[in-house]
Amino acid sequence: MNMLLEVASNRSFRSLSYSWQALNLAGIPTGGYDVTSRAEPRHSRRHCTFFPSLASTTMVAKRIHFTAHGGVVQGVYFRAHTVSAANRHALTGWVRNLPSGMAVEGHAQGPEDKLNDFFKEVDKGPPGSHVVRLDKVEIPLKENEDGFRKVKSYESVPE
Repeated sequence: MNMLLEVASNRSFRSLSYSWQALNLAGIPTGGYDVTSRAEPRHSRRHCTFFPSLASTTMVAKRIHFTAHGGVVQGVYFRAHTVSAANRHALTGWVRNLPSGMAVEGHAQGPEDKLNDFFKEVDKGPPGSHVVRLDKVEIPLKENEDGFRKVKSYESVPE
């Protein structure tokens, strides 16, 4: 979803460049646009600028405990698939096999729209897997978590 931010028509292109720099310094992604490297704007639309990824950064973050019940969810690179999907969607958390051999569980944290896309991929699973049911329960957020990782089934769950 794109968000349109209005820029006053009397602002110069240089001040627009500083606005982009301020967004980057604040940690707000600008969708890969780098207007500071252009000497002149590429179009004559002086009144607006698109910030494609700004909408997802303003969404409320959630943390979800999930359990994928199989069919087949172990021995088919399901955890690696889950880590890859989480990294694509810039989520944090962990995933591990359950001792029963018939399920995989984990936590995923991030913006709600990214979580929805992530769970569509988890529900589909990698080739060779078959997810019968995907249970999801919202839990309290975890502060200062870094990245998404696989946890061995015998390791304690990261707190």
